[in-house]
Amino acid sequence: MGRGTFRSRQETLKAAERGDVDAMLEMYRFVQDREAVEWYRRAAEAGSSEGAFWVAVCYEQGRGVDVDAVMAFEWYKRSAEMGNLRGMSELGLLYGEGRGVERDDAKAFELLHKAYDRGLPDFCAVLAGYYAEGRGVKQDLTKAFELYCKWNGDEPEPYLEVARCYRFGRGVEADEKQAIYWYDYAGRYGSNEAFRELVEWRENMSDDGLTKEEKEKIEFARRHCLQDDEDD
Repeated sequence: MGRGTFRSRQETLKAAERGDVDAMLEMYRFVQDREAVEWYRRAAEAGSSEGAFWVAVCYEQGRGVDVDAVMAFEWYKRSAEMGNLRGMSELGLLYGEGRGVERDDAKAFELLHKAYDRGLPDFCAVLAGYYAEGRGVKQDLTKAFELYCKWNGDEPEPYLEVARCYRFGRGVEADEKQAIYWYDYAGRYGSNEAFRELVEWRENMSDDGLTKEEKEKIEFARRHCLQDDEDD
């Protein structure tokens, strides 16, 4: 959670008691969760957006305090107002899910887009979903496709969405070869759903015009599904 700039508990505590905000954020390494929350709170009161962010996390996850979605919302809001991008993005998620506050898709989209524009690229997939569904913004399948394509993380779902876009022509011209590529890509990143969709889609379709590599991808997906069914 903290920055790891202090070597010992004594050194960190002395600095924190002198008002060093970085030290306050580091105290979680040496104390129980309940006391850590208080140090985060003190850091926030000293002007640290990171401190406010971690108070919110504690309320959201029940670390040292009871789980309280409303308090989590209030502290994420405070963190965001202090310029913390993670606080801003989490606040957007809460608005989108209606946790700790009345659901507001437009506000959620605004906050998530702002966090994305200011340096949190991983939220491209979340924004893509908003564009795809027309949540809080006018539906734009082309924009959704473009944002899904920018995803470069470990979660396979955005890659699966790219496959679906190519398969059904959502926001991009339908392209079965690209769809096969992205179904396989998502599957190899851990999406069993991607492999199953690929197999079901190609079940009664001709493989004419497909390359050897594309046929091998489909066959790999079939074998994977069969093995998965046997394991169940």
